[in-house]
Amino acid sequence: MKNLLDRIDTLRSTRIYTISRSKGGKTVLTNPPPSGCGGMYWLYTSYSFDELKKSRKASLKGTVAISNLTIKRAELSFIYRTKMDGFSLVYNGVGGVGPKGKGGLRERILQELSGGHGTGSLAIWKSSRSDPNKWRYSWVTLRQGKHNADFEEQYSQWAETLEMAWRLEFGWPILCTK
Repeated sequence: MKNLLDRIDTLRSTRIYTISRSKGGKTVLTNPPPSGCGGMYWLYTSYSFDELKKSRKASLKGTVAISNLTIKRAELSFIYRTKMDGFSLVYNGVGGVGPKGKGGLRERILQELSGGHGTGSLAIWKSSRSDPNKWRYSWVTLRQGKHNADFEEQYSQWAETLEMAWRLEFGWPILCTK
């Protein structure tokens, strides 16, 4: 497990991409993962913890309360604190095609940004910390279906294990709820 986590983290740290929004408000991911694949993702921000503490939550049902989490956790010892080029890693998760054949890693990343009712997403664009220049993301893929993958481990068997194990090994991103 440790060797796999180290390999995942090495790739993660080389794939930190920008996020933008089109004039029509559509989210544009630089170098996104293929649609319909499974894997892990990470979100980074250049907003300070103090700025996150003062953020206004998106009004969608089930949205993560960025300010509440930051207020409660900012001083805890095992919060992930390493910065890269002024950006703090604040969230990680998994995404893949669900049992109904919908979803995927790219789709889950977009959901964290745009939100969705009852999804447990951050809904960043609907919060008061919605400047796309202050957000970055990265991703790695796990084997799912016929997509080429960065790692051969099957998404359906490894996703939640790796998500939790990464947090235990490297530090808990401040906006992860469980």
